[in-house]
Amino acid sequence: MGQLFLLLLTAIYFIRPSEWLPGLAGMPLFQIVILTALVLCFGAWTSQISERSLRTSPISACVCLLLGISFVSEVLNLGTVTSTTQFAKSVLLYLLVTGLIDTHERLLRFLQGFACVLFLLGLLVLLNHHGILAVGSDSSPIGGVWEDRGGQRLGAIGGLTFDPNDTAVLTMLGTILSLHFAAVARPLFLRPVWLGMACCNIYVLQLTDSRGGFLSLVVGLGAYVWLRWGKKGLLWGACLLPLVAAKIATARMAGLGSAFLEDTGQSRLQFWTSALVLAKSNPLLGAGPDSFSTIVGRASHNSLLQAFAELGFFGGTLFLGAFGYGAWQLYSIRRSLATQPGTSEPSNQAQVAMMLALLGGYAVAILALNHLYTMPTYIVLAVTTVCIRNFAGEETTPFSSLFVKFCGLSVLFLIASKLAVVLLVRW
Repeated sequence: MGQLFLLLLTAIYFIRPSEWLPGLAGMPLFQIVILTALVLCFGAWTSQISERSLRTSPISACVCLLLGISFVSEVLNLGTVTSTTQFAKSVLLYLLVTGLIDTHERLLRFLQGFACVLFLLGLLVLLNHHGILAVGSDSSPIGGVWEDRGGQRLGAIGGLTFDPNDTAVLTMLGTILSLHFAAVARPLFLRPVWLGMACCNIYVLQLTDSRGGFLSLVVGLGAYVWLRWGKKGLLWGACLLPLVAAKIATARMAGLGSAFLEDTGQSRLQFWTSALVLAKSNPLLGAGPDSFSTIVGRASHNSLLQAFAELGFFGGTLFLGAFGYGAWQLYSIRRSLATQPGTSEPSNQAQVAMMLALLGGYAVAILALNHLYTMPTYIVLAVTTVCIRNFAGEETTPFSSLFVKFCGLSVLFLIASKLAVVLLVRW
C-alpha cells in the first residue's frame, strides 16, 4: 500500500489534474493523499526522524535541519511561516519515500513508476501541443507556449506551475530513467517500450528549448556511461555522445558557449550577484524563505545561491552538503563494487551509475533553477538516501565532523561563485 501512495502522490504532484480537469478544480488532492499516507504509514516515516536514523543518514539530517532553519529564519524575519509550511510538504514526502522504500526491489519499482509518471505528463503535453487531445482550459493550458526573444518555447507541464526550464529538468530525469531501464530490461520486448518513452521525453526537451535542461541531460548521460562501463564507456561516450547531443540540440541549446554573453545569461549572473550580496548581508540565517524574489524583484535562478541568500550560511551548507555527501557516497559505492567483480552483480553497478547520473544531472540543472523547496529536489535526495542505505548499510558517522567538511565545501562554492560573477558579469 505504501508504494501505491508514493506513486499516487508523485502522479498528482507532477500531472496536477486539479489544475486542468474542470471537475477537480480547487480540490486539494495532494493534501488529501499525503495526509492519508502520513496517518496509515505513521511508523514508517516517523522512524526516519529518530536519533538513530538521523545519525546513520546524513542526508536526512540535512533535510530535517534545513526545515528547522527555514522555520527559524522565517520567524526571525517576521514572516507568516507560509513558505516553511509549503516546504514541509516536500520534507514529508522525502520522509515517506525513505521510510517506505527499504529494499532494492522497492526502489526499482518506485523509480519505474516515477519514470512512467514523467512519460505520461510529457505525453499529455505533446498531445495537447499538437492539437490531438484537448486538455486543460484557455485560462490554464497544460502545455502552453512561452514567448521570448528566441521565439516560441513549449510551455508548462502541470497547468501554469512549471516554466519551460522546469519542464526540461523533469524530462531530463525521465530520459535517464527510461534509457537505464531500456538497457537492463528483462524480458527484452520491454526495451522498445522504454526507448519509446525516452524518445518522447527527448522530444519534449527539444520543444522546451532549454539550455539548462540540455546541459543537465548531457552531464547525466555522460556520467551514466562512464560510471557504468568504465574506461570503455568513457571512450564510447566521448565518440557517440557529441553526435547524439548534436542531433538533440536545437539552435538555442547549441549556443551554450555564448549563453553568458546574451541577455538571459547575463541577467542570471546579475541575479547570482544579488544572491551573494544578500547572503553577505544576512550571513547566519538568511533573509527568510522565498524572500529573494520579494527583495530583488526576480528569482535567483540558482537553488544553491538561493539557499545561502534565504537561509544563511548554515542553511546553504546543509543544502549543498546533502548533494555533496550523496554524490561522494554513491561514487564510493560504485568504486567499491568495481573492485569486487566476482561478488557484485552487474545490475548493482548499473543501478548506482543510474543514481549518480540522476543526482549529477539534477545538481547541474538546479544551478539555473529555483528548486530549493520543491518536491522534485527531495524526491531525488530521497532515492539517493535509499540507494546509499541499501548498499552501504547503516554506518554511523559523526555529523559534526561531516558538517565541518560541508562548511569547507560551502566556502569553496561561494568563492567559485564570486569569481564567476566577477569575471563574467557585465553591468
